[in-house]
Formats: sequence, C-alpha cells, structure tokens
Amino acid sequence: MCQSAQVSKKDSVKLELAIHAVFKNFATPSYETFEKITMPELRCLICDDVKGFEKIKRPDFFNNHLNVLRTSDDWKKAGKGEKKVFIVENKEYSDVTAFITITEKHEISPGHEGAQLGLYFKRDKNEFKFAGIESIP
Repeated sequence: MCQSAQVSKKDSVKLELAIHAVFKNFATPSYETFEKITMPELRCLICDDVKGFEKIKRPDFFNNHLNVLRTSDDWKKAGKGEKKVFIVENKEYSDVTAFITITEKHEISPGHEGAQLGLYFKRDKNEFKFAGIESIP
C-alpha cells in the first residue's frame, strides 16, 4: 500500500518503478545497471564511514557501500515493506524521499516509535534516479 503526500499519481508510478529497480539491482548488483538508475553522486546517512550529507561518487558507493547495505536487516525488511510514503523534498539531495516502513510503532516493544528506511530520488529527464539513503529513527 502506498500513501502519497504531494506526489502525483503519475510520479507515484514512476517512483514505484524506481524503487523496484533499486531493489532489483541491489539483489544482483550490476554496475552497468546501477549507473543507469542512480545519480552521479549519492548520500548515505547510514554508512559508517560517511559524515552527514557528504557526497559519495557513484563508483565508491557501488564498490564500498552497496554490499553492506543490501545485506543489512533493515534493507531486507524494506524490500518486503508494503507501506510507503512519498514526501516531496525539493532539496539538493532529494526531490522526493520514499519512506518505507520496516518496523511498525510498538512492534519491537511498547512505546517504540517504529522505523523507516528513506530512499532519496532526484528527477533526471522526467524519471526518478536513486540519490541516497537514510533511516528513521
């Protein structure tokens, strides 16, 4: 189920396709495909050796971060996640962020706020390309 906040139905479809392409590429990484579906520089707020919104060049992200991310429990849960919320950002690093629920509120323990994985997307020639990742909380 996808809830959209300020995102047109047409863009929602494009974003769903972009998310699917990212998960498919992470499952069986191919740099040739990765190059087509990502921006030249990405952000990774959950990568251990990256500080804040520091930019990561596409080859560095692919070679040094993708495997760690794709084998993480949060990534695996997000791949099965049906609840998505699209938030229009219009920021340097993200035009739209797709928040995918990985744990529901109170799922882990009473009072736990739940968690989401945020995938950043930038519009490039009328399509959305993967531009980064974060987690909340």
